[in-house]
Amino acid sequence: MTEIFVVVFSAAEESASATAREDPIERLLTYLRSSDYYKHAYLLFDGKVTDLERRTVGGFSVGTLHITGGPGSPGLMEIIIQNENLSARIDGKIVTMVPDLICIIDRETAEPITTEGLRYGQRVRVLGIGAPPLLRTAEALEVVGPDKFGIAEPYRPIETLYGQS
Repeated sequence: MTEIFVVVFSAAEESASATAREDPIERLLTYLRSSDYYKHAYLLFDGKVTDLERRTVGGFSVGTLHITGGPGSPGLMEIIIQNENLSARIDGKIVTMVPDLICIIDRETAEPITTEGLRYGQRVRVLGIGAPPLLRTAEALEVVGPDKFGIAEPYRPIETLYGQS
């Protein structure tokens, strides 16, 4: 999924007719929202990595990431990791889950940060991007739904969850 994000970000950069002063994250969100596949794109959180626990279990990098809120994002975000970002909660309330994308990016450059690249103290922004329609079908959710990754809650689209924040 990270590779998809890098390709989309590159396309946004190439197609942007913005000035150098424009926020690269806003350009990225504008580009995503103009597409058919990623139109549900949100800036979920802005903060600093304050806790990161990772371990290898069964060949997977699993763990929990905590981001303490920064400008405009009070509170605490918790992201569950299993090689990819599986679910995100703000102050205990779920705001997005697989198969929707949870992308952690550098606050200043908008460069994506993989789960392996996360470090204590990084200043980050977290984007939530709705999965393409094909990944939201009942058949696809049988393979990539939240329960396949140990998340007990049924899948709810980001536009429903984040709209309730």
